[in-house]
Amino acid sequence: MRKLVRSALGVDSGAHYKLHRVFPAAVAQLLVRCKIYGMKPITILRKKARIGDQGFPRATLAFYGPDDKKATKAVLGIFLREGEEGTIHRYFSEDKDARFKIDIQESILARLKEHEVRSLIMVEKIFGCPHEEGIDYPEGEACPQCPFWKGRDRYAALE
Repeated sequence: MRKLVRSALGVDSGAHYKLHRVFPAAVAQLLVRCKIYGMKPITILRKKARIGDQGFPRATLAFYGPDDKKATKAVLGIFLREGEEGTIHRYFSEDKDARFKIDIQESILARLKEHEVRSLIMVEKIFGCPHEEGIDYPEGEACPQCPFWKGRDRYAALE
């Protein structure tokens, strides 16, 4: 099993690498299964999110769009330690739904691996407008480019 995990993670089999410290057993097994069965990146993200809380580092992944049908923006937040400010990574797609764009999914997986993220909280439904309040439009107002979200409670859609 250890050899399969090292192979899946791209770790030299001769290296003295403590896999059990970097990845909990459940995550290591998931990575091996995904590599063996050739799972799509979105499937890997869904499974990683389903594993639940494995401690820090943690990541959040949310999708945003002009309506509730097509995501044009994905936002990944990575939190290395409790109480610390997170690192935000933004991904954009105008031509295809960002949730299903392979290059975005692969980039997100690469970031998760780079930061050795143990826990992923993912909201696959579109969470709101892709424009940022206070940056793209004035604070406290509705986005003029996304009338669909005006007056909507984006948290109600998650229930």
